Amino acid sequence: MKTLTDLNLINFSDCPVHNMTISLPGKELQVVFDYLYINTNKQWEAVDQLALTISNWQELIVDLFQDNVWKTLDLDRPETFKEIHEIVYQENGLIVEGFSAQSGYWLRYTFKGYSIHIAVNTYTTVKS
Repeated sequence: MKTLTDLNLINFSDCPVHNMTISLPGKELQVVFDYLYINTNKQWEAVDQLALTISNWQELIVDLFQDNVWKTLDLDRPETFKEIHEIVYQENGLIVEGFSAQSGYWLRYTFKGYSIHIAVNTYTTVKS
């Protein structure tokens, strides 16, 4: 597997989540996509089997936007992503947003203090 180092080079929109696992005691979230697009040398490439792993966080907050209100969810049974549309770096954390696989509502994971690893199996060039 290849390793990527910059999330800003990845387009998550319209790329469904194949599998998502979260271990709260182990402080590890892994999201596997069947495909995504990465931008290398100003050229988009289709990526097969990308795994995004976020781990070792200091704090995790899971919110759901339902009925025009943000609701913080219980971490004992957090909802998982059907699709991830945005990943935003902040000064002291990372925000991951997209649609929930369970409710279909907009879902937000906020990580304070974290490690991140991105690995891809294969990729092919997409002409733009």
